[in-house]
Amino acid sequence: MSNRILTLAALAIFALNCGTLNSIRPLPRDASAFALAVGGPVTNVSGTSFPLPIAVARYDYGLSDRVTGTADAHLLLPAFGVIGLDAKATWHFLNQDKWIPALGAGAGLNLFLKAGGGDTRVFPELSVHGSYLLGKRVLTYFGVQSLYQFQKPYVAWAPLLGTEVRLGRKLSFSLEGRWYEPGEITAPRLIDYSLPISGHGAVGFVLGVNYFPGGWYE
Repeated sequence: MSNRILTLAALAIFALNCGTLNSIRPLPRDASAFALAVGGPVTNVSGTSFPLPIAVARYDYGLSDRVTGTADAHLLLPAFGVIGLDAKATWHFLNQDKWIPALGAGAGLNLFLKAGGGDTRVFPELSVHGSYLLGKRVLTYFGVQSLYQFQKPYVAWAPLLGTEVRLGRKLSFSLEGRWYEPGEITAPRLIDYSLPISGHGAVGFVLGVNYFPGGWYE
């Protein structure tokens, strides 16, 4: 598997799981939700800066009233001969109470394998997040997502801040900002990050659309 594909795979993990953070609020037991998100770190290509267009499709399912299961498929990687699939669960352990945010934590595995067999990579993932529902239509959230591997950097992580705006009864749009790898010095590399903070990491943005067949989860 080439360095280019490995780089795209690592970015894809953070773009939706990553992208818009999955399962900010719990789904009711046996309820479903679907999402599509596109975006990533802001990069410079031929003098033009834009978020890397990593696309991920997601399915959420309410395993219980506090635990949501998620499955993701990375839509860009098959063009490079790589299949990317994720599976995870999020435990929503604290409800919002006035100024105290709702809190949740997630854990899962990210699988990347070369089409037709060959190299396979598995990355464990952990995340924590908090959120505030403002009125009935605006959900603001924040958190940290982390990825683990057995080579440097052993831990890749990204703090994040996002907002979900609900339209109608079943549809919402979300916009999320992330600071990818804030502990890493930004330097010329395979992908040219154009929005570091104090010379570290890369700022990125992800736009998502979410559909809830049974109506909003809260």
